[in-house]
Amino acid sequence: MKSLFLCLALSLPAVSWGHGVPNDSILKSEQTQLRKDVLNEASALLGLFEDKSQILKAFESKERSAWTNLPVGIVPRGGVSIGAMNEIQRIQLHRLLSSVLSAQGYLKTTGVMHLDNILERYFNIPRLKWSHKAYYFTFWGQPDAEKAWGFKLEGHHLSLNFTFHDLQIHAQPMFLGSDPAEIRESEYAGWRVFGEEEDLGFRLLASLNNQQQQQAILEREVPEDILTNPNSSQRLSEYWGLAAKSMNARQRYHLMAIVNEYLNNLEAPLAEAIRSQLDEKAIDAIHFAWIGATARGDRYYYLIHSPRFIIEFDNHDNHVHTIWRDKANDFGGDALKAHLQHSEHHQ
Repeated sequence: MKSLFLCLALSLPAVSWGHGVPNDSILKSEQTQLRKDVLNEASALLGLFEDKSQILKAFESKERSAWTNLPVGIVPRGGVSIGAMNEIQRIQLHRLLSSVLSAQGYLKTTGVMHLDNILERYFNIPRLKWSHKAYYFTFWGQPDAEKAWGFKLEGHHLSLNFTFHDLQIHAQPMFLGSDPAEIRESEYAGWRVFGEEEDLGFRLLASLNNQQQQQAILEREVPEDILTNPNSSQRLSEYWGLAAKSMNARQRYHLMAIVNEYLNNLEAPLAEAIRSQLDEKAIDAIHFAWIGATARGDRYYYLIHSPRFIIEFDNHDNHVHTIWRDKANDFGGDALKAHLQHSEHHQ
């Protein structure tokens, strides 16, 4: 039996579990196929709407780069709500989400939406309009293999923003949150949509020695929200806390476990494309900072900041906000700008 398992193991293709895939051509091929799949699912969804006036907006609209995580009772949304869709349209929307999100990312997204039903059932405040039905979907431009387009799914504690151009797909900013962070009442008691993000943060903090913790832990009040929230002018130009280059191998492992938890909300080819850019030099430049209690409770915050991206996790009174931002390519950013400058149909 052992020899059989050994033969099977030796016959499996070699796969890198670090920063890459077997070779670049496979990654490029998978990304190309993924883009085709997403385009097909998106086109199928748009085709289900006879009246496209609400769901389809101009790609150049300023609304595309505006976002909020507040309930729709406070900030109304554009687009078409899930509540206004029929069952066939809802099914196709979920197929589109499944084409860009991993199973993990899909379950977190739908978990956030389902949590609004729980809030409505047990803690209802009618003016806030908590409901799974109160999440709104918008296309920015017609799904097209040659032209730039995108989509947004947004509502309470959720803002997914995907931008597509050439063979690139950008998934930032990606905001996910939950209130409560841990449900402590009803048959749902114990449910934590973002328990892994929280647990991994504590795991990294615990792995640091006293001197490292003194550098990583900031003497500041726990923020009431992520620092890069849409109403904030702060864009975190400085690097706070402890640099990865000052961490040992085990600590760097814990740091990258957090980074991968956020990356892996995306389908594998998308996550791997980003991960492949994180060589040792890029990892060295990542900084980790912690604010607040170092024991489990309801008030703490961590920041992972690199030249490429920002990850924030904020637990304020058992109310969690998380975000992953691309410093150059939020909403397509610099990559989209270069694309528009060099594309013939934009000359």
